[in-house]
Amino acid sequence: MPDSAPLPDARHAIINRRESLWYPEPFRVKLLERLRQLATDPVRHRATSIAIIGEAHSGKSVLAEEYLRLYPPYRGEIGMVYPAIKIFMPDHPRIEDFSTALLEAIGAPDPARGTHNDRMKRFYRLAYQVELGLIFLDEFHDCTRTKGRGDAFLITIKQLMNHKLTVVPIGIRKLEDDLKRDPQLASRFNTQLGTLPRVTEPVHIRQIMAYIAGVDGAQIHDSLVEYVLGETRGVLGWMLDLIENTLTEHGHLTLTTLKAARKLFNIRFVE
Repeated sequence: MPDSAPLPDARHAIINRRESLWYPEPFRVKLLERLRQLATDPVRHRATSIAIIGEAHSGKSVLAEEYLRLYPPYRGEIGMVYPAIKIFMPDHPRIEDFSTALLEAIGAPDPARGTHNDRMKRFYRLAYQVELGLIFLDEFHDCTRTKGRGDAFLITIKQLMNHKLTVVPIGIRKLEDDLKRDPQLASRFNTQLGTLPRVTEPVHIRQIMAYIAGVDGAQIHDSLVEYVLGETRGVLGWMLDLIENTLTEHGHLTLTTLKAARKLFNIRFVE
């Protein structure tokens, strides 16, 4: 097989397969089910939740996106229902922006109207009307870097929980320390249930490689699986990047093409 980059259509197909990939690793599948249970269980006197934690490039945001894909908004008997929303926290550096973003996410009219406190009160009222399930806060650690600003966000998610709304913060390991800054929050979020593992089972790596390459798993030799695992240490994002780059640069997966792509690829991982 010649070693050449694929034509544009084939390249785009590779990228689209990578971008649409949901990786059904058992832990992640179980976590999705746990999140669904959180969203649909009876209201508790003391709301608790799960914090999704993982190293950089481990698939945290993808997991939340898969939940949103499985449970999208729909029209109920008396209006729209929102099983979940996701806020990308770096886009909202001020607490005032955050309240506006919450209202936007549930389709509220004129979401910037009023003060921050006014908007939060309106959000609480509307959240019950739209039967809001989960509030994913992606890269929540980003908004707690500055102590004063971070405290405001921690107070707000505690208020959300006090209003019986289920918040699911997403972030790197630092997030666990951020939540511990408030003793009440530390006891409300289970971080162990939400800590994403690396992908180390050969059968799962083979499935990923075969899917992105658009081939049968039998065509992925054990040596290719071993090489990808060894070079990426099972960090899902780095694994996907290496596979995609190899295919888009060389058109197929062999030890030779993987090693060639690896030389030009900055994989950084934490042991």
